[in-house]
Amino acid sequence: MRVCQGNSETYHLTCMVCGALPGTTCIDSDYKELAQVHPSRRMSIQERNWRFRQGWEPPELVEQRRRRQAKEATRAALFDPRLGPDAKAVRKARKGTGRFSS
Repeated sequence: MRVCQGNSETYHLTCMVCGALPGTTCIDSDYKELAQVHPSRRMSIQERNWRFRQGWEPPELVEQRRRRQAKEATRAALFDPRLGPDAKAVRKARKGTGRFSS
């Protein structure tokens, strides 16, 4: 079920990606409304429930998680008090930033 309000699409499903409520548009990371909803919101409830039981996740959500985990992994090595300055993880993190490379 698709409803248009002005230039924005709305759907009767809650968005799995951003949590937008039925009848509203999707939102981005800056909490601004998008003109189009996420593609995973367009499928039927039956298909969405079946995919969810099979372990499917929306590609938008997977990409967000992958970026967040990569950022946390690079920062974690720099702030781990158990690691000394010569630890392999610290050297790798420093090498990636370009500021501390030798």
